[in-house]
Amino acid sequence: GVIEDLLDQVREDLGDDQAKAGLLFACVDHDYQQLVDGVMEAFPAIELVGCTTDAEISTVLGFAEDSVALTLFVSDEVEFAAGVGRDVSKDPVGSLATAAEEARGKLTKEPALALFTPTGLTASGSTMVEALRSALGEEVVLFGGTAGDQWKFEKTHQFYGNEVMLDGAPFLLLSTPIKFSSGARSGWQPIANKGTVTKVENNVVHEIDNGTAIQFYRHYLGDGTMDNVGEFPLAVFEEDGETFFLRAALFGNDEDGTVTFAGDVEMGATVQLTHASRDAVIGATREAVDLAIKEYPGDTPTAA
Repeated sequence: GVIEDLLDQVREDLGDDQAKAGLLFACVDHDYQQLVDGVMEAFPAIELVGCTTDAEISTVLGFAEDSVALTLFVSDEVEFAAGVGRDVSKDPVGSLATAAEEARGKLTKEPALALFTPTGLTASGSTMVEALRSALGEEVVLFGGTAGDQWKFEKTHQFYGNEVMLDGAPFLLLSTPIKFSSGARSGWQPIANKGTVTKVENNVVHEIDNGTAIQFYRHYLGDGTMDNVGEFPLAVFEEDGETFFLRAALFGNDEDGTVTFAGDVEMGATVQLTHASRDAVIGATREAVDLAIKEYPGDTPTAA
């Protein structure tokens, strides 16, 4: 089956090296418990985190929407420690502060990088990111993405060692002297007019310019908009009025006119709809890769 195939491949690559940590991404509709048990049985000493995805990218299969991808880390110098915020929707700040302290306790060196695979639906992505950054300190670089379920928006699963959870925020710490770099670009461009958020509750926007959030979308994009609302993230502008970050829309609620986003939006924020073409996204990807390569402090990177 899938697990045997996966383990055969990584064992062949590893040879005699000892795996220290693992990153596991899985498509939806798997027996996840069987999956993590299989990986942990084969490599009982690894620090394992991961989540379900909308799609997977690997050297082996390229882009796939029905695969399981496992990355194993080997190093004599870099240390690895997994941690997890539990029941993160109830107390993201407290649960991640506790988790960060526990994970740090496993390291004898300073953490330099954190790979984060938290729930994609039960808690706000931006709240969890802020909570983990504040718990780890600004010097630790945070990377990752929220769990997916192939756009069903029903439930996402997270992995931590042998555990499979629905409301968790797992992360993997990598210590100094790891060498890494990053690049981030989006390809999305603002369209239509700017608006002001006039009623919001964390990541649920009720009103923009005193009309419902759904009206704001439909005014520019027409009636069928909410079926593929994820294609039009909201640009949220910084104080300079020019730079912006993106908030992905998860779904709209026709009954109350709200739109729920993957991260928080502040009251009074200036916002604008965005759109991207396939070419723009691919172009932005090239820019991000070029930037990461240019910034890389070592000779040749071994993983991406």
